[in-house]
Amino acid sequence: MTTKLTAIYEKKIRPRAKKTLIGLLVFFAVYTLAGFFALPPALKYVLTKELSKTLAREVTIAQVRTNPYTLSVAVRGLLVKDRARAGTFVSCDELFLNLQSISAVKLALVLKEVRMTKPYARLARNQDLSYNFSDLLETKAPEKKRPFRFSLNNISIENGSIDFVDAPKKTTHTIRNLNIGVPFLSNIPDYVQIFVQPHFQPKSMTRSTHSRGRRSPSPTPLKPPWTSTLKRSTSRATWPTSR
Repeated sequence: MTTKLTAIYEKKIRPRAKKTLIGLLVFFAVYTLAGFFALPPALKYVLTKELSKTLAREVTIAQVRTNPYTLSVAVRGLLVKDRARAGTFVSCDELFLNLQSISAVKLALVLKEVRMTKPYARLARNQDLSYNFSDLLETKAPEKKRPFRFSLNNISIENGSIDFVDAPKKTTHTIRNLNIGVPFLSNIPDYVQIFVQPHFQPKSMTRSTHSRGRRSPSPTPLKPPWTSTLKRSTSRATWPTSR
C-alpha cells in the first residue's frame, strides 16, 4: 500500500506540484519586474501625453515610481507650463497615490492616501480681465455617462505655494507654507482607515489663517463643525473678479 501511494506521488502529485511552484515563481518574477521597472516609464509616457492634450499645455514629469505590492504610485517633478508665457503654471515636487485593491470589487477608484508635496500654482489676471486658466473653465455639452465612482481618503497638501498676479492692478499676492488636510472625498460608502485630521493653515504676506475640525466616522458626505480664527494685518488681500 505504501509503495503504491509513493508511486502515485512520484508520478502524478509531485510533477504537478513542481509545475505549480515554477508557475508561481515565474508569475511573481514577472509581476515584480513589470511593476517596478516596466510600468513607471509607460505611465510617465501616457501621463505626459494625455495631460498635455487635456490641459492644452506642455506637461513634463521627471520621474514615476510604482510599488506593485503596496499599489502605490509616486509622480515626481510634475510641471505644467503656462499657455501664454514661458513659465510655470502648476508644479508639484511629488504626487503620491495609494490605491486600494477593493477598487476592483467596488468598480470604483478607491485611494487610501493622496498626498501632494510642495505644490505650486501661478494664477494671473490679464489686462483684458481674463485669467490664465479661463480656457480650462470652458464647459462642453454634457455627455450621458455613468457617474464616476470614487473614494479619495487621507488627502493632504504639504508646504504648498500660490502666486496670484493681478496685471490690471499691478500687484502680486502670495501664499506660502500652505498645509491642507481633508479626511475624505467620496460619492460611495467605503470604510478606509483615516489618519489625516481636517486642517487648513496657509501663511501669506497679508494674512494668516488657521482652521481645524473633527471628522465623523460616517462615510456619507458631511459638513464638519469647523472652528477658525483669522489674524489680519493692516493690509488685506482680495480676489478680484471680472466685471
